[in-house]
Amino acid sequence: MKKLLALLLAVACVLSLNVAAFAAAYDIYTDPVVGTILNGDGEPAYDSGYDTLKPGDDYYYIIGPSSVAGYDILTDKGVVRFSMKKKTNGKLVSGADIVEKRFNGTRYVCIRFSIKDNFSADEYKVEMEAQIKARKDLIVTHYPSLGGRDFFPMFKLAGPSARSADLTPEQLGAAYEQAVKELAAAENRQKDLLNELKQLAADAGYAAFSPGSPVEKIPGVDALKAEADRLQKVYEDLKAQYDAEQKAQSLTAEAEKLRQQLADLDAKIREVNDQIAALPTEQPADTSALQEALTALKQNISGLTGVLTGLGVDVDGALALGEGLSTGNLPRTQDPNALLNIFASENAKEDPEEKDAAGVNAILRGLQGEGSIFNDVPLIDDEGGNWAAVGGQLWTLAVNQAGQLGAMRAQAEGLQKQIDDAAPQAGNAAQRQALEGQLTTLNGDRAKLEARYQELTAANLAPLGAPVTIEQVNRAKADADAAKAKSDAAVKYGETYLLWAAQKNTVVPAAQKAKDEAYKAYFEGATQEERLQSGKTYYHAFKLYIQNENRVDDDATFTIGEKGVVIKPVKNERNIVTWENADGPVASMTFLADSDADYYCPRLSTRWNDADYLDYFHDVDAYLFDFVDNPRVPAATRPTLSLYNPFVDEDGDLTVRESRIHVYEVDGDGELVDKTHLFNFGENDDGDRVLSIRTFTLGTYIVSDGKADLPERKPSGRPADVEKPTIEVNNNRKPVPNTGR
Repeated sequence: MKKLLALLLAVACVLSLNVAAFAAAYDIYTDPVVGTILNGDGEPAYDSGYDTLKPGDDYYYIIGPSSVAGYDILTDKGVVRFSMKKKTNGKLVSGADIVEKRFNGTRYVCIRFSIKDNFSADEYKVEMEAQIKARKDLIVTHYPSLGGRDFFPMFKLAGPSARSADLTPEQLGAAYEQAVKELAAAENRQKDLLNELKQLAADAGYAAFSPGSPVEKIPGVDALKAEADRLQKVYEDLKAQYDAEQKAQSLTAEAEKLRQQLADLDAKIREVNDQIAALPTEQPADTSALQEALTALKQNISGLTGVLTGLGVDVDGALALGEGLSTGNLPRTQDPNALLNIFASENAKEDPEEKDAAGVNAILRGLQGEGSIFNDVPLIDDEGGNWAAVGGQLWTLAVNQAGQLGAMRAQAEGLQKQIDDAAPQAGNAAQRQALEGQLTTLNGDRAKLEARYQELTAANLAPLGAPVTIEQVNRAKADADAAKAKSDAAVKYGETYLLWAAQKNTVVPAAQKAKDEAYKAYFEGATQEERLQSGKTYYHAFKLYIQNENRVDDDATFTIGEKGVVIKPVKNERNIVTWENADGPVASMTFLADSDADYYCPRLSTRWNDADYLDYFHDVDAYLFDFVDNPRVPAATRPTLSLYNPFVDEDGDLTVRESRIHVYEVDGDGELVDKTHLFNFGENDDGDRVLSIRTFTLGTYIVSDGKADLPERKPSGRPADVEKPTIEVNNNRKPVPNTGR
């Protein structure tokens, strides 16, 4: 970059003084309107929604400021002659010439042209060619495109050229764009530093700060730092005292807790000593014989329990009944394979031949044997007549054995109690050993707690002075932090001021100088110059896109005289169009749109031309309603056009009798025809007095408070083509009055 800047500086040295002076005064690249098209109000002409120009207005192509010699020469007719050649759709453009016009405080050389009215919804491409014919020998300086814009060339009288070819246009252009960015960055940095100075001054409490002339150093910065140090010391002292008090309180609480723990240990030690003293000293009893008898008894209980369960007896349920147990209420299990359940099932069968006596006998034989309790139970004989006797013995046996089992369990409980009563004597030695071990542990824990307790009670836990609250500490810290923030802001202010001053006095001027030099090098060194001899023509092509604003609406409102808009009604729906001025509605139209409704242009003017029909209404008041549509309203049935009655006062009352009001229409030959008899005089839905007619084609109407003085021939000034009216909107002699709306 340094090498490139050096080259730029070398190029700048050979530039003429005139060019250098111009470059310092004006920068074409940073002028946002050069090479653009503006409307008469100085606003961008292209519609934001369509990127097109609206018909019916004048526009200005901005060539460059009038103050720049390379542009003002275009207005000197002794040097150049301007003309505009229309190539594509040129009939849509008229009146192109070079003028001077002021926009936003600057006077520019412009190409002024008008876009004619059209009533189409289509977009049109227009191609034109500006032709500058030299009347003297000229030098044409072409600027390369930069920033997306193609600049109009500069013209000067022929003379020596001071163009440098050391660098290519691309290199010079890139260097210039970079210089512009660096200058903007430097200026933004300067602004940021100034804003930072302002904020730091506020943070430091310096209210006298002035952005126009900031001081180098905030007054009293040393005092601010001293105050911050003092408040920090106050905070640290309070914090130290607060921490010491908190520590003392913590140690006191710990000592009290230790005291309570020591008391609890002493009580526990006494308890253990009492347990040791209560242990008997005699020898333990011998319970081995009792234990052997208990073991044998438990085996018998287990065996008998298994026999009764296999027989089908619910042993626990039977024992719960106790002495009330009988064969009638013997609880049984749900086991289908148990003897009692099988016997009961077979015995319940009414047919003796169906009873399975053999199966029951087989089970009984399996249970009988040496020492079996079932040996006395008989088998079912071959006759099968002793089922009841066998069953009685089975039930009685089960009840007796259940009772015997209950007695055996009671006996076992008695033996167990004897053994348990003798057990403490057997465990005396082991229990004593365990208690003595526990006592040793308790004494050791107590010794440790006692040592810590003595250490705490020996310490001086008295408060250092008046107690300090946490609120005092926090308040002191907030004061210290605030004072430090002010001190830091004041210190940083001085540091930032040095950066700002360097930026303002060194960096920004250097960036501005580099940008100016790059500008001169680019717009002189990168230009392409050609000699335009007297009588020769320079050509500059333009391309425009023209289109009316397209609206789709069933309730559209237009301002009187509004151009550049076409509307598409909502098909098969009731549509309303209203025309209004500053006082309210002037006319309206209601219609049912057809099924293939297309765009049309409903425009209304109420302004009179000098050449129009004023001469026919010398002695009466007359009001013009001049409609334009293209070519007819796209309605399924005749639309209703309502003209708001102009002869109504602010209270809505007529100022002229309806019998005196006449309505004239301009026919296709330009003649005025009295159409009063076709209009209905009445009120609309809002109570406004209107004159209504049903028609597909909107025309030109004049409403008067008396008859017109019509000649025998039509006036010469009125054009016959109503599709291309010449409505002069700047020459209104008789505006439509307030209609009460």
